Amino acid sequence: CNTHIWTVKIPETMDDPEEVAQFTSTLFNSTSLNFHSEEMSLAGARCLFSVLLRNKVLTTLNLQDNALGYEGGEQIALGLSLNNTLTDLNLSANDIGNGGALYFAVALKASKTLTRLNLGDN
Repeated sequence: CNTHIWTVKIPETMDDPEEVAQFTSTLFNSTSLNFHSEEMSLAGARCLFSVLLRNKVLTTLNLQDNALGYEGGEQIALGLSLNNTLTDLNLSANDIGNGGALYFAVALKASKTLTRLNLGDN
């Protein structure tokens, strides 16, 4: 079993669909991804939604301190609700707010695998 742990730098812009496809294709076989303090945009959150849908081995995702906001949180929560492998998700310090937290409440009902969720400082 190959285990890949990636600390990934997100490209400056994620407007080009080909760039998004190339970026996400490297992420689909990783068991752990670390995006700590990447200043991720909403487009980056949409990219991670795609990763959560397609990656069949991802168990750990660190998105701490990315200022995802409400809309970015919505994208991650939707991806979480459709993902069947993630066990550990760190979303601390992302300005998700109460509205974003409601999306995670719904996602947690759908998730069968998540055992640890950090929503501190939101």
